[in-house]
Amino acid sequence: RGEATGPYTDVYALGGILFELLTGRSPRAHTATAEQQLAWAREGFLPPLLGLQPDAPRELVAIAERAMARVPADRYPTAAGMAEDLQRWTQGLLVEAHSYSAVERIARWLRVYRTVLALAALGLFGMVVVGAVGFQRARTERDRAQKSEQAQKALATAARQDRARLLADRADRALREGDVVTAKAFAVASLQDDELPDARGVLLRSWGQAGVTPE
Repeated sequence: RGEATGPYTDVYALGGILFELLTGRSPRAHTATAEQQLAWAREGFLPPLLGLQPDAPRELVAIAERAMARVPADRYPTAAGMAEDLQRWTQGLLVEAHSYSAVERIARWLRVYRTVLALAALGLFGMVVVGAVGFQRARTERDRAQKSEQAQKALATAARQDRARLLADRADRALREGDVVTAKAFAVASLQDDELPDARGVLLRSWGQAGVTPE
């Protein structure tokens, strides 16, 4: 167009180099003649980069397209500005030339912090495992304590029953020997440990003997 060149021209040339690096061909390689190349250059026509290389990184495509924008004011002001955007891409940071969707921002954030997230997930998993193990141990100890308590209660009940039977036998022997007072005392003590028919029978038989009334 016969306009003066400047930093914007250099940026455009760098964008053309990036275009060729991404697609393997010059932005004007598909034109047939030099006249067509000049005409397209004057018009600012740029073939769609993604149409030539669909797998190209979207951020790099945005950088190349901004560098080769038709209007010079829409390009990077200097080559250093374009270099900074390229450096952001290499570091996994957001590129100024690219308009990110919410999904892209989340995906990029996950890529950048995937190690931290992995460690956090691993830590959370470890806490869950430790908690589950602790819960299982606590439940096992609780069951063991309950079984021990039940066993102790069973032993105590068996001991009372044995003592009740022993006292009932002594009450019966004392009654047969004519010692009604002693028979009654043993029978009452037996009934305090267990409701045995033998002890109750001693009390009934002792009724009327030596003035003793069963209770």
